Amino acid sequence: MIERQVGIKEEPRSHFKAASAALTAVLTGYRQSVDEWTDDVERANECMRMALKKNDEVFEISEVLTKKYDFL
Repeated sequence: MIERQVGIKEEPRSHFKAASAALTAVLTGYRQSVDEWTDDVERANECMRMALKKNDEVFEISEVLTKKYDFL
């Protein structure tokens, strides 16, 4: 018999996972210019600090940085 689970919700992404994904993307991604890359490293580090405070803005910054460096 197949059981059907109703109302299963996705587990919310943790703040730390989002921030570490952004930092990893920036550190391992292609660098177009040193100045822009250092700014992005600082933004990713700020994400890590915000993740410890459970600031939801981490998800937005992480998405921007991971998209930028996954594209490159």
